[in-house]
Amino acid sequence: MKFVKPALVVAIGAVATVCTTTDGQASGFGLRENSAVGTGESYAGAVSGNYDLSTIYNNPAGMTAFTGIQQGAAATLIDPSGHLSNVQGHNIYGAGITDSDERDPTQAKVIPSAYLLWAPTDDWRIGLAMTVPFGLITSYSGTSAVRYQALESEIESLDINPNVAYKVNDWISLGGGVTVEKVKAKLTNALDLGGIVGSQLDAIFHTSTLGAAMSQTADGRSDVVGTSWGVGYNVGIQLKPWGDDTTIGLAYRSGIHQKLSGRADFTVPGSLAALVATTGELQKTGATADLSLPGNAWIGITHQFTPALSVSASYQYTQWSSFKTLEINFENPKQPSVIDPENYRDSSFVSLGADYKVNDRLTVRAGTAFDQTPIQDRYRDYRLPDGNRYWVSGGATYQLTDSIAISAAYLHVFIDSSSVKQTDINPIFDTVSAQSNIAANLVSLSASMKF
Repeated sequence: MKFVKPALVVAIGAVATVCTTTDGQASGFGLRENSAVGTGESYAGAVSGNYDLSTIYNNPAGMTAFTGIQQGAAATLIDPSGHLSNVQGHNIYGAGITDSDERDPTQAKVIPSAYLLWAPTDDWRIGLAMTVPFGLITSYSGTSAVRYQALESEIESLDINPNVAYKVNDWISLGGGVTVEKVKAKLTNALDLGGIVGSQLDAIFHTSTLGAAMSQTADGRSDVVGTSWGVGYNVGIQLKPWGDDTTIGLAYRSGIHQKLSGRADFTVPGSLAALVATTGELQKTGATADLSLPGNAWIGITHQFTPALSVSASYQYTQWSSFKTLEINFENPKQPSVIDPENYRDSSFVSLGADYKVNDRLTVRAGTAFDQTPIQDRYRDYRLPDGNRYWVSGGATYQLTDSIAISAAYLHVFIDSSSVKQTDINPIFDTVSAQSNIAANLVSLSASMKF
């Protein structure tokens, strides 16, 4: 009898989705938070402004604007808040899915970054960036109506990105580097094993009541953890065709293919444990998942209108359409592979910001941005009920000494309310619809030192 197999599809298929979603503050599951200066101006000058060492990651050609040996670090607190409203769920029998979870599923997270730059000659620069470009942490309770789609979801990446840059002449600089990226994830969801087993017993004994009676009476749980290493590259160029007052920056970062490897653990209610064991499924096993992280192209311009005032604008195009499916394979041959459709679309990010130098010590800044979601309505799920995002930000930098500067910024993200209707692919066909409402506050701090 193969009556437990559909439960595995639900468990891994839903859990796998979170490997590719996040509650971060960039479209889809990306994170741009790598600088307090960038946060303060909504990253309008990320590839052209050269305001701090985050240019090592955003556009390595900008390293030629810095001299000596310098280091910097930043930390950004992302504090989202949200809730689901108009939650309605039912299974194939027409029975409602119980829901007593009113807590905010989002959780706060600190995103770190660090930089090191060395100028060995007048024309060459060497830099190292360590950033977290993807991340997620959300948590629903075991009594939520969406528990069969998601419980706990946590994922983050670490990019180690060495770069070099060369100043060709006074108006052209080139840069590039290699990215070594680690991704790790912990993902869980509940299983309606009572309903699934009951429906299979109905089929075996030609009855029609066991599935309805057993549904939601014996929940199980799926836990998946995995890690992966991948390699990519990035290149950049900066131009000053009309003198030092105007800088044009272009940068490209490649996509990275990740193959997550780890294990899948399952919790089965005692009343069903012996029965499930006979099938050989829902046992601890190794698991792998193919995941294509997107590349992006970024263009920006910064113009110094006066010695005190500069204005920046940028446009970023992210190749999310490369992420069409997520395939899961298992070491246990009794557990079938899962291909989970995502069908993301390419997305755009547009930002505008300004910096004003109040005096030799203090610089203030502000910015705004529009961040388009790559998620199509029909594929939106509870791992990431994402919508288009609108940014408003402000910040400041204070020069403590000739060699030490500190920066701080605040950013508020408005996120469009979105509708979610998700159906599990199992004999119970749990369907949950809801309206998601999310917003986020970010506080960023950074410091830099020149030796």
